[in-house]
Amino acid sequence: MEFAAMEKGLTILQRNQAENAVIEGDSEVAILVTRKIYGGTPASKATKHWRLAMVTESIGKLLGKMKGLVFQSVRRQANSVVDNLANHGIENPNGTVDSCWHQVESNQLKERCSHLARLDLVAADKAECQTA
Repeated sequence: MEFAAMEKGLTILQRNQAENAVIEGDSEVAILVTRKIYGGTPASKATKHWRLAMVTESIGKLLGKMKGLVFQSVRRQANSVVDNLANHGIENPNGTVDSCWHQVESNQLKERCSHLARLDLVAADKAECQTA
């Protein structure tokens, strides 16, 4: 699922001709494999899992046309906004929030995500203090 999400996100970036993007994810494996492919490792060699062959090949083709990307892992406990948006997408398959945030029509979704963002910042600060 994480690799399919990475493929979809890269497709959206490519469609919008985006460059110099920071791509964050809470799946360290998906971030690591995608970073390897972006760094020049052939997609067929980036992972040994045969079930990921098709999606990593697709990711490799997308990445071959992009530049200025940075990949970062995000701790799950500081990632509830993205989780909430993903759940919203699952519950509303005909809706979209993949363009611009100000175009999201659901005030309830905006309020929920704003609240979660504040909580995420607190969680991230706590986690950072614990590791320092």
